[in-house]
Amino acid sequence: MSGRVDVAVPATRRARPTIRCPVDDLDLDLPGLDVDLGEIDLPLLEEIRRLAPMSPRGQKRILSIDQPLVYRVRVSDFRGVTWVDEEHDTIWLCAARRREEGSE
Repeated sequence: MSGRVDVAVPATRRARPTIRCPVDDLDLDLPGLDVDLGEIDLPLLEEIRRLAPMSPRGQKRILSIDQPLVYRVRVSDFRGVTWVDEEHDTIWLCAARRREEGSE
């Protein structure tokens, strides 16, 4: 008997930004109602679409935030915060910023 535990991973987990994230954090205009926000062209969204089936596995937790459990995502000079909504099978991009020169 192996000690391995298989965890069911949803194949259909969606990646979505909160409305606040592209508007307030990234200063983008919201597309029309006919556009799926999960499909907009943002480097961070592309990365969380890639991570979605396994998330939060492989992501580092942001320890300074106790609840809810949130995780970081980085792409080039973009930094973001994700939260996995298990009930709705969605990984949310909650916040995003471009890293400023000289910041940690």
